[in-house]
Amino acid sequence: MSRGSDRRGSGIPDIDAGPLYDEDEHYLRERAPGEDVTDDQLRADATNPEGWLHYNKGAEMHGFSPATRLRPDTLDAFDVEYEVEFPSTIYQCNPTVVPGDPPVMYVGLGNMSVVALDARTGDKYWKFGYAPENDDGVTGRTRGIAVRGDKAYLAATDLRLVAVDRYTGEFQWKTWLLSDRQREHIERPEKMGQSQAPVAYDGTVMVGQSGGFGSWGALLGVDAETGDIEWANDICRPENWAGESWRYGDGASWMSPAVDPENGLVFHPTGNAGVRYNGTVRPGPNRDANSVVAIDIETGEVEWSYQLLAQDWFDWDCTTTPRVFDLVVDGERRRVVAAEDKSGWSHIIDAATGQLVERTEPFAKQGGDGPEDLEFLSLPGVGPNNEKYMWPDDSGGTNWSPDAYSPQTGLLYLGGNDLAQKFYWVPGYQYDPDRIDIVPGGGRGEWANERACRVAAVDPADGGTVAWTHEFDVDPSSGEQTGGMTATGGGLVFVGAATGELVGLDAETGEKLWADDLDWVVESSPVVWDDPVAERQYMAVTHDAGNGGRVSVYATEPGLEPLDMPTPTPTATPTPTDTATEDSTDESPVPTDRTSSSSGPGFGFLAGLSGLGVAGAARKWLGDSGDESDES
Repeated sequence: MSRGSDRRGSGIPDIDAGPLYDEDEHYLRERAPGEDVTDDQLRADATNPEGWLHYNKGAEMHGFSPATRLRPDTLDAFDVEYEVEFPSTIYQCNPTVVPGDPPVMYVGLGNMSVVALDARTGDKYWKFGYAPENDDGVTGRTRGIAVRGDKAYLAATDLRLVAVDRYTGEFQWKTWLLSDRQREHIERPEKMGQSQAPVAYDGTVMVGQSGGFGSWGALLGVDAETGDIEWANDICRPENWAGESWRYGDGASWMSPAVDPENGLVFHPTGNAGVRYNGTVRPGPNRDANSVVAIDIETGEVEWSYQLLAQDWFDWDCTTTPRVFDLVVDGERRRVVAAEDKSGWSHIIDAATGQLVERTEPFAKQGGDGPEDLEFLSLPGVGPNNEKYMWPDDSGGTNWSPDAYSPQTGLLYLGGNDLAQKFYWVPGYQYDPDRIDIVPGGGRGEWANERACRVAAVDPADGGTVAWTHEFDVDPSSGEQTGGMTATGGGLVFVGAATGELVGLDAETGEKLWADDLDWVVESSPVVWDDPVAERQYMAVTHDAGNGGRVSVYATEPGLEPLDMPTPTPTATPTPTDTATEDSTDESPVPTDRTSSSSGPGFGFLAGLSGLGVAGAARKWLGDSGDESDES
């Protein structure tokens, strides 16, 4: 069931995936064509327009397809080519597309099945239905399928990594994904599950765990051929947490990691600490929760960890897949990682060292100014008699729907959401090793009768300023959020609007150029690829519809010529004369003349606070050697 249709609101609710399999089922209609997916192909995915091999396109997870047949002047030749219906939810899945003649598409369903299709026609080759070994902590979602060699990989919600033959769908092996400490200390391992799409790179399949059920998560690497666990890292380690709080510290990694091929690192986003709304039972910063954790892919050693929000009381976890790209800082190229938590900021982090380069301007409303509003980052009151509206609520200024980075424009395209709900916390918590449910440590009341959703284009080379926003006209009573988005080599950004439309925007200005009303929010990424044999560009989106899921595939008319794509260069920082100085840190909202639809989100004085926060970083970027001591 679609998130917005069954409840209004906060966080990620339970999902009705339909009946699970009692035993594994396999149906082969026809062997899928093609050749084994090589490590070289997986490394080159970001620059190859003919497929979509990683969860958010490219190991670096840019959410950018270099396909160019579809451009602002050719959108009139873009329409639905085919649709495929499924009996289970699919709206959180990004399809995987393997190049070939024809290309092969793999999708994962909420009932833990994998389907292979002809990406040109939608004809099915095979289906494999996995029977989970337990459904106690099952989340009922899968966000995508990884591929490598002759295998496809499903991260199943019973904490198994399942490998099948990618040509026939036949079962190969499965691995129980537990760390040594989890095997020793978790009385009921079914407290942990999985939701993310696994990532295959250089012979290792990397995956994290989803939780929230009174335990702690781990990040693992698995041999892609044998299924043997190569390494595992616990997110909550006893030496980093006070007392026994590590046992229920959570830190679940809900989303897929990103890879930096240059440094050989994988960057896992981690979730909030548990108990969610009561930090008194987990004193200290709750290290490695709500963080980006960098792990050496070969050795499994943690290289660094950057925490986006220490001792989070708000469930503002890091729920988005990071993006890795190049920037020019002080005249030198640097690899950076962009990551967001639900507070409504993006953090630009040095990929090699884990040092903060800058925190961007906010792209969602942070705190309110009414008598019933909670001041941003201040703690909720104790008990329901002291509840106040929290901006954003625990569904966040952004959530899991994938964001994008375009090496053409140098902009990050982020989904921003404004919604408040009354919150309070309750004292006390008794850890129960046998309990399998979510203990929030607080409560929620009514929602504010105000809501806004947008795409925010953020310029990391200009101090993290919001270059433009495109606002969606949403019903205040709606529970929907801005969906997933993809930038393309044709100068477009496709996004699932909170209104139920699939929208195409101009990547430079945010102007709305195209739309199709699906009446269901596309919350996963629009998956884009070029088919040189068919001479067409395709785009697949997944969404729920009625009692099941659907893949809708769009295509251009045959014969449109692609453009030559120049090799992307690192985004250069502007010269000092093009950029605001320290004096620009006065309180000021995002300029409304850069908003492509209605007015800006009213960031107010918080945008000014963000400016103050990145002043040191701005001077550092501009090469101001006169004050080297003021670093971000």
